[in-house]
Amino acid sequence: MAILKQNSTGFIKYIGWYGDCDGCEDFDLKPVMGVGQKDVTPIEWVQQYKIDSVSGDMTELSAGSLTVMAFGNPYMLWNFSTLECGKAYAIVMAKGDGEIDIPNFYPSVADGGDQGRLVQECGAVVPPSTIPLEFRCQVIDGEEVLQVKNNIRPQHSNFITHDTTNWSSLYYFIPPHNSMTEDAHDLADPYWPDVAVSLTYLNDVNYTTDCCSDVTNKLAVQESTSHNNQGVVSTDGVTNANSFTYGGELCMGVSTGGTPHSIYLYLGDEGSQTEFPIGKIDTLGTLDSLEVNFKVSANSLNETFTDNLLGKCLKGVIEGDSCKLYVVAEDESVVYSIVNDKVISLKQKNNDGYLQIYVDDNATFMFYGDSDGTGNSANGSSETYPLVYCVDPVDPTPTPVPQPTPVPQPTPTPEKTPTPTPEKTPTPTPEKTPTPTPEKTPTPTPEKTPTPTPEKTPTPTPEKTPTPTPIADCCADYDNNVEITNAIASYNSVSFAGITINGFQEGSFVCIDDVGSTSTSKGFWFGDEAQTWVGSINTARNVVNNKIRYTTPDGKCYEGELNASPPNGQFNVLTEV
Repeated sequence: MAILKQNSTGFIKYIGWYGDCDGCEDFDLKPVMGVGQKDVTPIEWVQQYKIDSVSGDMTELSAGSLTVMAFGNPYMLWNFSTLECGKAYAIVMAKGDGEIDIPNFYPSVADGGDQGRLVQECGAVVPPSTIPLEFRCQVIDGEEVLQVKNNIRPQHSNFITHDTTNWSSLYYFIPPHNSMTEDAHDLADPYWPDVAVSLTYLNDVNYTTDCCSDVTNKLAVQESTSHNNQGVVSTDGVTNANSFTYGGELCMGVSTGGTPHSIYLYLGDEGSQTEFPIGKIDTLGTLDSLEVNFKVSANSLNETFTDNLLGKCLKGVIEGDSCKLYVVAEDESVVYSIVNDKVISLKQKNNDGYLQIYVDDNATFMFYGDSDGTGNSANGSSETYPLVYCVDPVDPTPTPVPQPTPVPQPTPTPEKTPTPTPEKTPTPTPEKTPTPTPEKTPTPTPEKTPTPTPEKTPTPTPEKTPTPTPIADCCADYDNNVEITNAIASYNSVSFAGITINGFQEGSFVCIDDVGSTSTSKGFWFGDEAQTWVGSINTARNVVNNKIRYTTPDGKCYEGELNASPPNGQFNVLTEV
């Protein structure tokens, strides 16, 4: 309800909306506009604003058809005589000291807060900032599309019925020319608004950038050196964090049990050193939580790892045998979530009054033409506004266009060329060549060669044949021959040139060729048939030669393959050669 007051020295104009969700009836203006009365009423005149039914191009309430109803004119000449629910009005009060009560009228006032919020459908939800964002991967037309819900409903009237507590597909924006940026859109865009949350969202949902606030399994790791290469054993007794290049607090899940499994940790942020892992987790099976957090307390002394991560919190999600870690808060950007290796962050940038959702450092938008009634709507995809995919689709191999079979042309019958009559060439008479008379060569008389008296050959004293070194014969053609020390046999791994060796028998040798240059992580486990010993080889780059040789402490030579999925499901068994 609203109490509209008069002023004795001037006119007062109220602009507002009539109608709410508590039950609305049209308000009859005739009794308060002097119809059938002699007294002057407090209302001077009323304006009603609405969209022109012909052009339909009103963009502001002040634009559109204006109908005026003035006191003193017969009401039959008025264009309207009631305040209708769901319309905007301007009411001008006459000079005086009275007032009038109009239920369901909500004037716009400077200190009125959120009263009079407009909805087209009563009960439509504008998510409060205390409802956490949710993300999912939804298969649409055979591709996994990234979707969100519980973001702010866009401000334009096109979205007044759009319920953002339902799923919406996310889109990128690729400017069609250099003069455009993501700032061409905002939360009030009529077709492609920003996907956003309020500025207070992170506080409202109690989001924290503390790396290990909700994790119980915390390990203090140090940079691995020749004097510190044993790693740290987890609380589960079987998981080992090792080969770290930075020091800090590592927070992760515990082992689920199963086949030995190695997980390599990489930096994921653009501009960082992403080729080589910064640490490794050896476990059985997998971890009961795929999320890994790392609070860095010491930078690396290794000249390969030059990124300054001191004091920063890194967060990532395990994908198979690797995990990319991203800085949680950097340059007014907060990494909020990671979905299928897609890094979701919140940034304010140039936006006024809200945080926009970014995926892999690209701003995201939603489309007016998508339905919020189902989770399967993604109608706006184009080169300018491509969909955000959880897994980037692979371009299909183009189907060759069949070429028409050429119609064979008849072979023309060749014309017969007359054969010319050859002229007879006279045969020359050969001249007789004289045969030379051979000269007789005299036969020399052979001289008698004297037979030498044989000397007695001394019998040589046999020398002891040296026993060949087994490692030389077994591993002659391999780039690396690694002796397994007591430390390595005790599962304190040794790493070099993208190769990490762990376990095996003390006094044995592992022979392996260098790996390639393409970054890809693999883990391989080996053992004998009786499984009296096991060992692992992990590669951080592509394998060039998948054959290895192994010399046991007693000199026997074995051969095996670097097979990530061994036939027995657990170990690659070495065979004696």
